[in-house]
Amino acid sequence: MTETAHQALALLATEWFKCARRANRLAIETAPTRFERERSQIAYSSQLVQDTLSAHGMRLQDFEGTPYSTSLPAEPINPEDFDTEEGLVVSETVEPTIIHDGKVVMRGKIVLGRAQ
Repeated sequence: MTETAHQALALLATEWFKCARRANRLAIETAPTRFERERSQIAYSSQLVQDTLSAHGMRLQDFEGTPYSTSLPAEPINPEDFDTEEGLVVSETVEPTIIHDGKVVMRGKIVLGRAQ
């Protein structure tokens, strides 16, 4: 697979990640009888995407709940909200980091928060 193909797959995986997040939030708002079916379909689709990435030596990295460090391969979108980096955690992964054979293909985007 070429570098261009890896970039395209990384972009598709990132967009899928964002859509799956939105779909999960919407599934919570559905009628209880449909909730489990919707979540199951999202989980199935998620597994297909992860399997496809894995077949090409790629993976998504979600940092939610991880203590924040400038060494994380993700860009915080709200660093100006805090005076210091001490005690910060990733409260949400907006876009995952995409890794191919141990190397970052696409840096993620994260929201920072204070550790509880």
